[in-house]
Amino acid sequence: MIESNSKIQTRNNNIDINHENFFPKFDLDGITFKTIISGDKTGNDYSIIEILFPEGDIEKEIPLHIQSQEIVIVCVVHGDFEIVYGKQNIRGTEGTVLKLEKDIPRSFKKKNNSYGKLLVTYLPAGFENFFREIASCNIEDLKKNEIEDPILIQLLEKNYGAKVLFE
Repeated sequence: MIESNSKIQTRNNNIDINHENFFPKFDLDGITFKTIISGDKTGNDYSIIEILFPEGDIEKEIPLHIQSQEIVIVCVVHGDFEIVYGKQNIRGTEGTVLKLEKDIPRSFKKKNNSYGKLLVTYLPAGFENFFREIASCNIEDLKKNEIEDPILIQLLEKNYGAKVLFE
């Protein structure tokens, strides 16, 4: 039973789904990645993360990369995005849904001043763990590191079959 104050009532206690620790999240270069459903809850069939781009005139971007282990379904929940997928440049606005196949380069850039929100499903699950691993790394002041950091690149490639493409 869900109560109006955003708590889930169980037999023995209430769980506050607005509590910051309910959905694990990690900030990477000003973009927040929040795990909504992890693979351990779905038998590793899928996982869902929310990607939040900050408000402001800075165009934040997830750089061009390839994922070789998952099909990715992206839904633009809020904002205006320039999405590169293979050789296509796609304008993503609220309600845009894309199915991104394995091994095809993609990037996501938030346009304009409003905040941006993407809901991303990974099939099968697994990539959501990348963000947990990054959060637990002992890299000094990790939040100042950018995706070009060699440690991040090695973790992506070795454990998750993803590769950042430098233009």
